[in-house]
Amino acid sequence: MHATKWTRLLTLALVCILALGVCAPVLAAEYTAKSGTSNDRTIILRIGPDKSTKEENVVKTFSRVKGKTFELLGENGDWYYARYEGAEGFVRKADFTIVDPNA
Repeated sequence: MHATKWTRLLTLALVCILALGVCAPVLAAEYTAKSGTSNDRTIILRIGPDKSTKEENVVKTFSRVKGKTFELLGENGDWYYARYEGAEGFVRKADFTIVDPNA
């Protein structure tokens, strides 16, 4: 019976993690996409809007991207949900300047 409790808890934890991953694109759906230029040489795409750079929170790390344009699909507080070279994840707003399409 003890193993069954742990199995249930592990299953619940995995379902919660999966739900968080599914929610990010849904949040982005109500947002008008923008373009943003990177102000930093290194940009880390994260699974969630969290400063952690632990492996389980990092989608991909891009080097030498200062001045490169990312597609900003949504925002959550101090974070954008972004796409770059086919990868998607959260990036810090402070690392980007919005590109004005009317300029």
